[in-house]
Amino acid sequence: MIRKLFRSKDDGGFSVLEVTIASFILLAVLSVFAGALVSLQETEQFTRKRNEALDDLRLMANTFAKEARHASSVQANGPTSFSMTTYSGAASFDTPKLVTYSAEPDGPSGFRLQRQEGSDVRIFNIRLTGNQVFCYTIDCTTVPRADVRSVRISVFTQLDARRSPVGLSTEVNLRNVR
Repeated sequence: MIRKLFRSKDDGGFSVLEVTIASFILLAVLSVFAGALVSLQETEQFTRKRNEALDDLRLMANTFAKEARHASSVQANGPTSFSMTTYSGAASFDTPKLVTYSAEPDGPSGFRLQRQEGSDVRIFNIRLTGNQVFCYTIDCTTVPRADVRSVRISVFTQLDARRSPVGLSTEVNLRNVR
């Protein structure tokens, strides 16, 4: 019985120092995995937002391109605005409609693309990084011109200040302009 009270160190078990060291090693490994998980979630969230933004930018560019391809006359107002008389989406081919696209201020640091047809105003729901959206002819002249045969719309948005802007450009040849 006395032997049971005075066991030798060879009997097994862990010392407090061994448990403490093992706990710190486990904590370090878990913190590395937690950091990797947070990084993975941030990347996934940015990728999802980027894809949604690109879908919205494509919608803007496609809507503009469709109407511009069917335009019968255009007015290049400069890099921030473009007007056209178009038959795209009109009730009949006898009644064209005047449509104006413009980059309008949206708060202190952004712009939104606005489409106006008469009193009907549609604001595309994505914040643009700048208002220099339209350029004309091959050399991308932004000066208003009367002889415009093509127009390029370039739209970019900044989703995260730590990453570069995402965007797209679409060039449209004006087929029906007289």
